[in-house]
Amino acid sequence: MDVLRRQLADPGQTSLTVPRDEPLCSRGAITLFTPDSLTSCFLTKLDVSWNEIRNDGCLALSRALKLNRTINTLNLASNKLTYDALFDETIKNLFTNKQLTSLNLNGNSIGHQGASSVRQYLASNTTLQTLNLGNNAIENQGLEQLVACFRRRPGSSSSSSSSSSSCNQTLTCLNLSGNNIENLEGGRLIADILRSNSALQVLDLSENDLVDQGGTCILECLSYHNTSLVSLSLADNSITSDSATDCARCLQNHPSLQELDLSLNGIQDEGIISIASSLPTNTVLLSLALTGTQFTNEGAIALGNALQINSTLQTLILAENEITDLGMEAILSALSSNLRNNLTELDISDNSHEAAISLLDHLKWDFHIKRAGLCRNELGDEDASHIAALVQHNTVLTSLNLKESKFSNQGLTTIAEAFVHNTSMQECLLYKDASFAAEDPAKFIYDTVQRNRGVAGAAQEASQREREAEVRVDMGSKHHLSDNEKNSKRRQELAARRLSRRVELWKTTTPPRVKAFVAVIVLLVIFFVVFWKVR
Repeated sequence: MDVLRRQLADPGQTSLTVPRDEPLCSRGAITLFTPDSLTSCFLTKLDVSWNEIRNDGCLALSRALKLNRTINTLNLASNKLTYDALFDETIKNLFTNKQLTSLNLNGNSIGHQGASSVRQYLASNTTLQTLNLGNNAIENQGLEQLVACFRRRPGSSSSSSSSSSSCNQTLTCLNLSGNNIENLEGGRLIADILRSNSALQVLDLSENDLVDQGGTCILECLSYHNTSLVSLSLADNSITSDSATDCARCLQNHPSLQELDLSLNGIQDEGIISIASSLPTNTVLLSLALTGTQFTNEGAIALGNALQINSTLQTLILAENEITDLGMEAILSALSSNLRNNLTELDISDNSHEAAISLLDHLKWDFHIKRAGLCRNELGDEDASHIAALVQHNTVLTSLNLKESKFSNQGLTTIAEAFVHNTSMQECLLYKDASFAAEDPAKFIYDTVQRNRGVAGAAQEASQREREAEVRVDMGSKHHLSDNEKNSKRRQELAARRLSRRVELWKTTTPPRVKAFVAVIVLLVIFFVVFWKVR
């Protein structure tokens, strides 16, 4: 407790996470979070999750926050909060707080009555941007209460400040995962929020039971009545291929949806083919997650056909499906032939050993993908040479997930030897931690990626300082240069930077064989020029 008090009083402390190994409990929260302690602190983020502070401890904290002017992010997840009069006062204190922009209430048990309290004060709140109500047993009944604070009542003016007539237009991120939101009714209520609210950008509906009827209702609303949502998760909602057509239409029509998670739904090959048909013309989607959607090579080939044309998708998650080398080759061939492909993350964990080997061999010469997932694909010592070749030749890959593979020290030694000259890998997951024996080859791999991560971080900081210095120099000289001179100087600087970046990119991404070939060609050209002049 004394340590936490000192941290609260430390003017250099901007973020505090209360340890979970010894829960604070309600009495500890009441003792620690007093008006005096929070008035004088400089924190901007406070994490009290998993500390069992319950309703009375949370109420004490919310009262103390009334006098605080710095904390804008509060995490109260998994604190055994339930609905009662104390919770109602707590919600009133938190939602009338003008500093809070992010509130996490995930994993409590507030139920539909707690949702009613949230609705009462959220409607008129103008500062909160992120709200996490996941895993609170809100159900359709509580969701109906929440919808009311997003829906403007007929005849109410936009300037009205009363909670009865105003509607929230500041919340941008809403998490309603794991709340037993069900069927068509649940889908209609969510669609009502999306139709009424133009500020909401991120919506997590995972781990509910919307099924096809509810999913279709949401996707149709996005196709025709919403233009603001950026990220949507419908993972684990018992959706099947019957909703895939609506999903494809949504991807074709929606102007801003950048992230879509359909994981753990029975979409199967038929649904994947429908979704893939929308990707060639989609220029907005950046991330598509299809983990555990029960598709095979047929769906993978459809995705490959789409990737031959798509140039915007950056992240593709295909874990826990049934892709073999046939489907994997279709995807990799598309990535190789599409010169405008922008994919930087590909996860094929828990598919097949053959698919994993195909990806490993492809990554040796692929200089787009920076993150690759290959865990649970039965990789063993006999495959270590494929990984070693990848580590040795690839200079772009920064993260490689090999969790739950079957490497002995022999295989790890082969991989570790390839890491001797690697300078790009910043994460290599082998299901090991930092407590290695001195002779363990995995320790060398761990140390190497830690070193690379430190070097990359230092380079990023130096680049940021250089950009800031350039801005200061430009601002200092702008009064002494004419517009033409300034424009000319900027064009020269931009040209020099582009040339420098291209040279650096060529050095770091071009395979050694290509460099040698170019050198031979240059020497031959020089030789013929000299020979011609001598003649």
